[in-house]
Amino acid sequence: MAAHLTDKQMLEYFSVGTLCNIGHIEDNMQTIVKAEILKSPEASEVLQLMDMDYSYKEALDIVTYGWDVDTIGYLERELNRYI
Repeated sequence: MAAHLTDKQMLEYFSVGTLCNIGHIEDNMQTIVKAEILKSPEASEVLQLMDMDYSYKEALDIVTYGWDVDTIGYLERELNRYI
């Protein structure tokens, strides 16, 4: 959806203090307090699964199925910045 936008453009659009609708079916307007660009698609996927009521462990297990321990550790360290 926003693949054509630069990181700078996205951060300007989602600037602190702006209202954003985070609702799924019903509107849920919230004020943005912080915006970051996630560079890891796997980290984004884990956070999206957690938004869908999966636990952190369940989401991590789904995303990292078949991964080696070192790679899983890297993703966990990255996720610790957001959780």
